[in-house]
This record gives sequence, structure tokens and C-alpha cells, in this order.
Amino acid sequence: MHTSFILLFLFFSATSYGQRYLGNHIGGYSGVYGIQENPASFVYKRPKWDINIVGNGLFAYTEYGYLKDETFFSALNKEITNGMDTIPLGFNGDENSVFFANTYDQSLNGLMFQQTIHLPSFCFKLNRFSLGAFSNVKLAADALEAPNFFNYKNLERIIDFDPYTVTPFSVNAMAWGEIGLHFGYAHELENGHTLAVGVNPKYLLGFEAGYIQNKSDYSFYRERDTFFASTASVAMGFASGASRTSKDYNFGIQGTGLGLDLGAEYIIPNQDDDEDNPSPHYMKFGVAIKDLGSIAFNKNTEQHNYGVKNADFGVLNSINKNLNHNYDIIKRLSAAIYQGDSLISKVADDMTFYTPTSLNLSWDYNFRKYFYMNAFVSRRLKTMERQIAAPNVMAVGARFEQRWLEAGASVSLTEDKWFGIGTYVRLGLLTIGSDHINALLFGQPRLRGADIYMSLKIMPFGSGEYKDPGMDNIGNNRGRRAGCYNQ
Repeated sequence: MHTSFILLFLFFSATSYGQRYLGNHIGGYSGVYGIQENPASFVYKRPKWDINIVGNGLFAYTEYGYLKDETFFSALNKEITNGMDTIPLGFNGDENSVFFANTYDQSLNGLMFQQTIHLPSFCFKLNRFSLGAFSNVKLAADALEAPNFFNYKNLERIIDFDPYTVTPFSVNAMAWGEIGLHFGYAHELENGHTLAVGVNPKYLLGFEAGYIQNKSDYSFYRERDTFFASTASVAMGFASGASRTSKDYNFGIQGTGLGLDLGAEYIIPNQDDDEDNPSPHYMKFGVAIKDLGSIAFNKNTEQHNYGVKNADFGVLNSINKNLNHNYDIIKRLSAAIYQGDSLISKVADDMTFYTPTSLNLSWDYNFRKYFYMNAFVSRRLKTMERQIAAPNVMAVGARFEQRWLEAGASVSLTEDKWFGIGTYVRLGLLTIGSDHINALLFGQPRLRGADIYMSLKIMPFGSGEYKDPGMDNIGNNRGRRAGCYNQ
């Protein structure tokens, strides 16, 4: 048996989330990708235009367990003679196991996931202005504070008459698309520096969404097939193309909404007498709020509330058998909890989900011709119950950057705990990289995840820069700006 199912678990059932893909948005030729991290980032850069053909990024990380002494690629071809090797009896007593489940004495990052598929997009400059349009498809899920009850040691065997407690938690998941416009403007200040601002208004298309929430402590013990417990307040909701009358599925738009990205950059240009340096900036600082928005799901949408006390485990364990249609299990669950009433749990036909909002800070320094240093910090702004969580990321890096060749390296800390070494290379139009190359190429004592990204773009041939030596990158008179330096 291959370990593919373990990797699927790592990517789809455990903590995984869209990393920031530093090689796609930090550099001077980031273009369409850069404006989606900070809408002010393109207006002062060298290229006059940028077109994205396709791009994709996927990141995975789990605290539920780990692969031992493996790289991501070696684990793909790993053979397991016995499927139970991955969850051995005696709770990982077998030192030859490939997958090791963890035990916990506190809440954990039990589930996060994000994948972004970048569709055709473009941006271009008109002197002080930048304009553009972009489109993406995104999939995300999270459960930031999963109770320690859900570790493998507890789930493997629930012992009769032993007390257990499930603390409050929430699991959120959503698949959506976005169609965005871009507007940027650069303003020269009296000191010769530049302040750039930008905005991306977005139209959001909700395809799928769902949540499960436990609102209070649920203490229980099991006696054979029955749970005896305090009353738990459990809520769930979903919007889906799954048919209500059959087992068919029809993909479609279940709701719409609006989103917004806001950003600003403060740019210190290179000295005018350094005309041999192609970088338009000596140093710049950026701040942005990304993915501020929500989607109202009102088609094929339901919300349910359950007051769960004592429950017949035998009934709950069989409600998913011989289903007549996709929604049959929802009705059976309500009937099992509410003494045969299959409709009482439903409380609404709509719901609102919020996008993964984050605050992004960046710094970029051109310390030598073609060489740069950079730092990036992203912190999630999660204030709503039904909101996808953005990742917390801190990273520092350096890069070599020319028109048709760019390469960089970075070190990062994800969720304030997972260390990564990243690298990327851009050969003309193609970029390939990873923010955790160590997990891809080098055996890890505890491999908890990996990421990889790529993009294919079209940029202008030649230099793509302004040719007038008397003008700067946004059309200011270089001589007048030099006078500001000499004051």
C-alpha cells in the first residue's frame, strides 16, 4: 500500500493553509501576483505591463501527526506492507511506522487548508497610475482550536465509564471564486520620495461552504452503545450543489458577495547619479489589508441547531447507511436527536461567510546592484464566527533579480511555530518555488507538511522600462528630484 492516503490526510484532513509564496509577490517583476498581496506594489515598478497565464499554490501542515524520517517526495513512493503500520496498536508502539499520531494535552491546530488557482489576469501602468483585472479560485478550511479529545489516542478507543470533555470549537470550509479590478496611484512627495496607494474591489462567487460549531463544553461518558452527557449546543450549516432528491451533484454558484484589498507603499528611490542600477527603489515599506469581504449564501443553503444530550451511539453509527439521497443523513440526524422529528433542527435557509482577512507588512532593500533583502509579516484578522482564517507568517529573505533571471532564498515561521527554508527561481516567464524546500528535499525527523507553487506569465520583451533618462519610473523630472537630495 502506498502512503498516498497519508499525504492526502496531511493535505486535506489536517492543518494546511496557503503559504505566502514569497517568490511570486516580493520581487520587482511580481506584477499581477504582487498587487494581490499589496495593491500599491505595481505602480512604481519597472515593467509597464504584466499578464498571468496560470498559477497554482498549495501548502499543507498538520499537528495531528507526522511522517518520520521522510521527505515529501520520498513519502510518495513509500510502501507499507500492512495498513495498520500507520496507526499501530499500542499507540505507535511500532518504531518502523511511517505515520505517527500525536497526543495532546491542549488545543491544537486541527485543520487548516487553502489552495489558490490563479486564472488569466493582467495589469499595466499609465504614468502615475496602474490598472488591472484578475481572477482566482480558492479553497480553504480551518479549525484553529480543535479540542485535545480529537487526538488519535482518544479516538482509537473510547473506554466505557471514563469521563471525556469536548471543549468549544468551530470548523469552517469554503470554496469560492473572485473577479477583481485593480487601481493604483503613485504620488511624489516634496522630499523626492513616493507614496503609492492601491485598491482591489472584488466580486465574490460562493461555490461551496460549510461549518460545524460546538458552542459549549460537552462532558460525557459512554456505557456500551449509549452516551450519557451534559447538553451540548451544536450548530452546523452548509451550502452545496449536492442534490436534495438524489445522490447527484451539480456544481454551481450558491451565493455572491463583495471583497476589497487596500494597500500603500512608501518608496525611497535610488540616487539619480546611480544610473547603472536598474532598481527604481533604494528601499520601500508596504502595508496592506488583504481579503476583506464576505459572501451571502442563499441558494441550496441550510443551517441546523442541535441540543445533544444522551444519544444512542448505535443509531448514530448507522444513520449513514442505505441513504436515499444526499440530504437523507441530515434528516436522520435530526430524527435521532429529537425523538423522530427530522425537520426540527433546521433554523435558516441562508448564511454568511467571511473571507480570510489579513494585515500584511513588508520591507524591501536594494543593497547592491541586482541584490535585495526583504522581510514580510502577515497576521490574520479573524473576528467573525463564520470566517476562514488567514495564516500567520513571518519571513526574511534575499534575492538576485534581473529581467529574465531571478532567484531567492528565505527563512519563515508559520503559525509562530513551524520553521521553513524556502527558495525559488524565475527563468523568464516561469516561476517555481517552495517556502519549505527542506520538507521537499531533505528527510525530516517529523515531516508535518510541505508546499510548492508555480506561475507562468507574459511580460514585455526588451527592458519594459521608461526610456527617457530625464524621467523617473512614474514620469517625474529626475533633475528636480535630484535637487531635493542636495538640499
